[in-house]
Amino acid sequence: MNPEAWQPQPSEQRHLQELTRYLSRLKRLRAAEQNKRQTAPGYLKGHIQQTIENLTSQIQQVKADLQAFYSSNPRYSENRQRLKTITGIGENTAAVLLSTITSRFDTAAQLAAYFGLGPKRHQPGTSVNGKERISKVGKSDLRAALYMPASAAYRMNAFPAFIGRLKAGKKPPKLIIVAIMRKLLTIAFHILKNQTEYDKTRYGLTA
Repeated sequence: MNPEAWQPQPSEQRHLQELTRYLSRLKRLRAAEQNKRQTAPGYLKGHIQQTIENLTSQIQQVKADLQAFYSSNPRYSENRQRLKTITGIGENTAAVLLSTITSRFDTAAQLAAYFGLGPKRHQPGTSVNGKERISKVGKSDLRAALYMPASAAYRMNAFPAFIGRLKAGKKPPKLIIVAIMRKLLTIAFHILKNQTEYDKTRYGLTA
């Protein structure tokens, strides 16, 4: 018998989503202040450093709140651990995926389109007729959560068979990374939907 499909409760998922979004916002603010400090005049550096320290403290608090959320919601904690077994998926990406993947998506293709990871082809008569490019619609913050693990997987050749097929098809590195992002998202979707464990052979990642 197939395991019962995971049906996250909207209120719980909204809680997780708000925490992950706020954490991402704090990290962006801290990165901006860190960049500003590099070129700031000396009389501002102390103020900027204090802001960075305050943001770091808030980031740690939100991370603690996330851990408290998982402690109070064992099913989410179990699914987080499932997602973290996927090559390249860490704590942050797992939280983003858990807060986004819901039963409203019937297929992985629908989810990929929501993330803006669906391929889009130019129509005849355009400047790059027939060449695949990536749609710019969708959620850039969601894509960002997948970009780093996909880039690392590409650099480390973590999926040699999958990446090798794309290279053999003359795909440029940028599109290969996006294809890895889409593959990681597809794997996460099926793991959560079917409550299965990660298995490279199941997703065409091995020879």
